[in-house]
Amino acid sequence: MLTQILNNDSLATGTVALVVEGQQKGVAQEYPLHQLSKQDGELNFRFKYFQILEGALDLPEGFTPVKVSITVKPRTKSHKQLSQSYDWVVQES
Repeated sequence: MLTQILNNDSLATGTVALVVEGQQKGVAQEYPLHQLSKQDGELNFRFKYFQILEGALDLPEGFTPVKVSITVKPRTKSHKQLSQSYDWVVQES
């Protein structure tokens, strides 16, 4: 979920890049979004208050994900690019 925390009614627009980091056959490996899904490159966003980005990833056989890194790139030059990494957590149902 992307949210805009500024107190205004302007549109937030830009792209989101996603990279899954992990291990494959004991070697560190990174896969960008376009290699794990039908998405061509980065995800576009355009919202006023928030936007939920959803999708499915097809992980390669033998790949163990460890973390996901997300970079938000606003189209507005006055806003800075933001990057954050999150541990890959599997929820049991």
